[in-house]
Amino acid sequence: MLKDKIVYKLTIGYVIIAVISLLIVGVFVINIFRNNTFQNKQNSMLERARQIASETESYINNADYRDEYSRLMSMIESFINSRVWILDANGNVLAKSKGALCGDKEIDDPKECPDSQFDIEIMKSTLNGNDIIREGQSGYYNEPVLVVGAPIYNRLRNVNGAVLLYSPITGITSSIDEAFTFLIMIIVITVILFSILSFYYSKLISKPINIMTASAIEMTKGNYSVRTNIRQKDEIGQLSNSLDLLASKLGYTIDQLFQEKNKVDNIISSISEGILAFDRNLKLLNYNTALWNVFEYLNTVDREQLIMQMLLDRGILDEFESVLETGNGSAIIVEWKNKVLKFTISPVKNNHEEIIGVVSLIQDISESERLEQMRKDFVANVSHEFRTPLTLIRGSIEALMDGAISKPDDVKRYQTRIFEEAKGLEKLVGDLLNFSRLQSGKAILELDNIDISDLITSISRSMQRIAKIKNITIITEVDQNIPAVIGDYDRLKQLFVIFLDNAIKFSPENTEIQIAAYVKDYVYVKISDNGYGIPKEDIPFVWERFYKVDKSRMKSDIGIGLGLSIAKYLIDLHKGVVKLESELNKGTTIKVGLPYIHDAESV
Repeated sequence: MLKDKIVYKLTIGYVIIAVISLLIVGVFVINIFRNNTFQNKQNSMLERARQIASETESYINNADYRDEYSRLMSMIESFINSRVWILDANGNVLAKSKGALCGDKEIDDPKECPDSQFDIEIMKSTLNGNDIIREGQSGYYNEPVLVVGAPIYNRLRNVNGAVLLYSPITGITSSIDEAFTFLIMIIVITVILFSILSFYYSKLISKPINIMTASAIEMTKGNYSVRTNIRQKDEIGQLSNSLDLLASKLGYTIDQLFQEKNKVDNIISSISEGILAFDRNLKLLNYNTALWNVFEYLNTVDREQLIMQMLLDRGILDEFESVLETGNGSAIIVEWKNKVLKFTISPVKNNHEEIIGVVSLIQDISESERLEQMRKDFVANVSHEFRTPLTLIRGSIEALMDGAISKPDDVKRYQTRIFEEAKGLEKLVGDLLNFSRLQSGKAILELDNIDISDLITSISRSMQRIAKIKNITIITEVDQNIPAVIGDYDRLKQLFVIFLDNAIKFSPENTEIQIAAYVKDYVYVKISDNGYGIPKEDIPFVWERFYKVDKSRMKSDIGIGLGLSIAKYLIDLHKGVVKLESELNKGTTIKVGLPYIHDAESV
């Protein structure tokens, strides 16, 4: 609206100041003009009254001249524009100019007019020897008048009469009214001109202010490149320069903040663990994308609500509240679906060490928990694997040392048992050392051209003795003209012995194990059995160290869970591939692919 514009306010302010100033000056000038006019009139009338009194003294007691003197007074009235009265010492009118009335009636004695109290007081005061100047309402003329009285003295300086001059004020005020009218006209013209000049001057002041306002509005919209381009050197120019400097500094600061925010966001986004941030009222403020991977809510629409519900159901929000109250960090582990999640909760403080929120790091520790369990199982298994043969060895040796066993056949049997158990321990220690060497990357392959047919035949013959114990038949089927593979003979033999040994261990009696070899993109060796099989949920983990399939299906604990891990390391060392297919209670098939020699290439 116009009244809200600074131009309007400045213009109105200037005009009001101008009007008030002109009115004050005008009233002051009019008063001075009026006072000077009245003062000059009074002095002039008093001087004339004294002159008339001086000239009248010699005629005042001579009745022969009264009529002639009255005519003289009337003539004087026309010259001095004042009505003239000549009084004797008793207040009687000796001579007067025309126009002395009481209402509509011409009088000769002031006492005859009932409204002449003002005039009578002036007469009395003058006859007492006082020069009188009064302004008031005359009863004789029924109008405001300026009255001047001068006593008439005889030669003895006694008051012998008085001269009164009556001058209507209207004659004086008309001049003052004309001056006032002229002053009003000057004020009106001045106000109009001043309003126009004030408007344009206000525009000059408001224009840079409007520019700065527009710049400030642009800054609120995020445009910090805006500049006022005002070149004034006054306070407005200084304000404009300060605003430009503010925009520049603010733009730079905002850019720096955005860069820092982006850095923080990128860091948070790159963290593989989930992050949750809450304010003091436990209102969700921020999170990273990894959080949805942890909770498997990647494509869920209402995932934030689901997260909050999960935190509430698991009592994690209560833990957040506890951290907010105490200021001490906390950690809590909960199970979520098939995962184990660890919430590490820490308070967030401002510069005054006041707690303003809480942040939590959510880690999926399912794998570490599983590995920890595997470690515990491994320790238990190794302890068991070592304790059992050591117990048997110790018992056998003690029996031999005590002489309890003396027959040669029994001694031979005990010695054989000790030897077999020692071999088992040697194999166990060898597996552990093998795995440690492979895992550390210290294993070195002695590469050569390996005939896969000869390798399979050799392994089958060596394992046939163990298979016969369970009446298991090993059948080999190798394609003709299979090219040689590139590898370490001993390591490849170890690899296939592991697979074949597992097939024999986990196959029931009176079954078959088939070994086949063929060529595609690799030279594949396939080992199939009709054993117990592996549950589907265990297949992804069988290659991990110390992992063992459900032991409840076995009559006893077999191995410590390193065989397949060693096999996987050996396959990777040969840059090969492996695929495992298994069905519970139907058997397992393992396919190992090894790179082979093309054309006439050889190592």
